[in-house]
Amino acid sequence: MQKVKTKLFIGAWCFIFNINCFAQSAIDFKHYNISRLTQDNGLSQCSNYFRFEDSKGFMWITANDAINRYDGSSVKVYNLNRYFKNCPSLQQGYGFAEDDKANVYIGSEKGLYTYTRSTDKFTLNKVFTKSVDDVVMPFAFENDKVWCFNRFYQLATYNVKTKEIKTEASVNLDTLSSIHIYQIINNVFYYRFPALDKEGNIWMVGKNKVAVYNIALKKQRIRL
Repeated sequence: MQKVKTKLFIGAWCFIFNINCFAQSAIDFKHYNISRLTQDNGLSQCSNYFRFEDSKGFMWITANDAINRYDGSSVKVYNLNRYFKNCPSLQQGYGFAEDDKANVYIGSEKGLYTYTRSTDKFTLNKVFTKSVDDVVMPFAFENDKVWCFNRFYQLATYNVKTKEIKTEASVNLDTLSSIHIYQIINNVFYYRFPALDKEGNIWMVGKNKVAVYNIALKKQRIRL
């Protein structure tokens, strides 16, 4: 019976996939324009791994030497000391989140950078203080908290109102050996970024299994 259900599910999925592909093939792409954003347009560098469109319509683009913000016509490069309050400048960023005040949070190897919209400045907070490194990657904002993870699949939150930092859980998934693009041969981690669904579940993909952490119940389960 289980095999029959599986076959029915796969058949239904393939049917829906084919319909979707047919619908996409019928789209008139003459109404779409594709343009390229390069250093000639003001981008600080072309090694860009993460992009994020915020609620104000700005596109944030990470680079090895700076963080870039594109407004649709020009690029603002944040690489000068005046944009960073009592912290080193942000270079390659890993992951984004945005709170209900439109402040933006960017992960890095140095900690969690917070961009405060009203001051146009960045600050830095250490999140995983007991870890072997300071790597932190934000992926969601929920109930005043920015949710983050690290290479060891520890989950932590940063409360944007109280500034409290709390380790929430340690998920049973394989450690990421590195997050650096030049050191992740056979260890691509982009697809392993957590995702928060509408039911308050955080989904994480490992090498051979999927982990789900429920925020309300504070419980995790593993699906092979």
